[in-house]
Amino acid sequence: MSEVSSTGNSALRSLAQQLMAAERRPLASMQTQRSGLQEKSTVFRNLGSTLSTLKRLASTFATKSSSNPLRTIKVTGQDDAVLGVTVGLGASPGAHTIRVDQVAARHSLASASIQDDGTSLSASPSLTAGELRFAFTVGEETKEVAISLEAGATDLDVLRDVAQAITDANAGGGGLGGSDQSG
Repeated sequence: MSEVSSTGNSALRSLAQQLMAAERRPLASMQTQRSGLQEKSTVFRNLGSTLSTLKRLASTFATKSSSNPLRTIKVTGQDDAVLGVTVGLGASPGAHTIRVDQVAARHSLASASIQDDGTSLSASPSLTAGELRFAFTVGEETKEVAISLEAGATDLDVLRDVAQAITDANAGGGGLGGSDQSG
């Protein structure tokens, strides 16, 4: 009988092991699923962190960087000196067309012709004791200017003195000048 019992014990042991293995299969499957879910969770956390960093960098790049190629504007025209564009952060996107109907022209008044080497200006009856006086207005400020002229000064010298007196008056100078002989 001892042979039968040892054979029976071994069969019983084998049967018990098979039953235990069958009971462990769902546990092993769940452990495999748990490992897979933990890996996915780690991947999603890393992805979320990376996307958050990307969002922060994109926001900073879009609002603070003047060299941002996404904020580049293009201005085309025949002459860049005629039209320039400045854009601030609050500018609205869009396409704009600018049409110029008339460009600015210098203001001119008709006068008699003046020769560079002539003396018609310095010999003018409006000069009193070799002095030319006139006033001009810039904005709301009127400035009076007096220019001392030498007898026989050329028209070119007189015009240079007038231009220099206007420049000096606008720069806060006295506006009183002599003939420019360097010329």
